[in-house]
Amino acid sequence: MSIMESTKEFPNIVEKMRSGDYIILQKNGRPVAGIVDADDMEDFVELKNPLIKKQINRGYREFKAGKTMLARLFLQSLKRVGK
Repeated sequence: MSIMESTKEFPNIVEKMRSGDYIILQKNGRPVAGIVDADDMEDFVELKNPLIKKQINRGYREFKAGKTMLARLFLQSLKRVGK
């Protein structure tokens, strides 16, 4: 969608965001920006945080190394700790 179109369509754009859609804005036919809903934007901002990136990478390495547990067993272990 061109930037000019987006100014005319703004109310419809807001409705599209509520359904989880996204829009890429173009200037002279080239993508320059994106519009997403607030939840997706928060997720994006969190992923830019170096501490979050480090945690994700550590979790991925542990997963690749086979350090996993069935969700059912994990939840049972949490229940035991909470007692």
